[in-house]
Amino acid sequence: MIALARCGSMTAAAKSLDTNTATVSRHIHRMTEIYGTVLFVKKKTRWELTKEGEALVRVIEAFEKGLHDLDRNNGLALTSGRTVKIATVDFLCVTHMMPHLGEFVADNPGLGVEFVCSDTRVSLAYGEADVSVRLSRPQEGRLVGRKTAEISLSPYKGAGDHSGDWIGLGEELDWTPEMRMARDLFGRPPILRVQSFDAMRRGASTSGLACVIPDSMATPDLGLTRMMPDQPSVMREIWVIYHETRKMDPVVRLTADWIHRCFEAVDDVPARSVA
Repeated sequence: MIALARCGSMTAAAKSLDTNTATVSRHIHRMTEIYGTVLFVKKKTRWELTKEGEALVRVIEAFEKGLHDLDRNNGLALTSGRTVKIATVDFLCVTHMMPHLGEFVADNPGLGVEFVCSDTRVSLAYGEADVSVRLSRPQEGRLVGRKTAEISLSPYKGAGDHSGDWIGLGEELDWTPEMRMARDLFGRPPILRVQSFDAMRRGASTSGLACVIPDSMATPDLGLTRMMPDQPSVMREIWVIYHETRKMDPVVRLTADWIHRCFEAVDDVPARSVA
């Protein structure tokens, strides 16, 4: 009911809940029967709450807030003195999580944070990290993951003409969509390889070489020009992942929730979960 009230359509509500429209419709019909009154009316292309529906939503939201506050207060006692280790790649940490770190620290006094920024995957099963933020859906092991956003990557170049020469990531990442895109566009291997998107964009800015980087990193101060604007961007999914044995750990839960909030402004792609 809350999802339909917020989204306005059965399709959007179903996507936000990772289900189908038939299930949403069935639950709304069932609630209408239980409360004996009409909760939604269809106006043009949008479902809107009736006065009775609005009153019920206020009650549900107040109940949800109460549960959240109770869970948070209990969680503070269980998290004090602990350290959460977050594994991710450098640009996701710097560009999307660091701007919101103050919120996390303020909301979780006594909880330490350690970021492990590397392109090499760590083992969540062996405790090398508590939570991982990846650019792909988890495929291995007993991992629980939730898609939190999508980012776009496009070709850029600095001032100058280097006849299609470009900067790439290390050979171990040649399989990634952005590296394949660059190889297809420029028709040759990279003339320079580095270990991060930040090094790529700064190298392109000072050398005039081309690169494929996240659009969010092509900041005006670097003087980069978007190449081939008619060329579609590469899209990468961002997933927040932890081991299934940790799903009831309050530190893991509050950390995952904070990471999701960090990426809320990236786009409006509905979140999706897998286990």
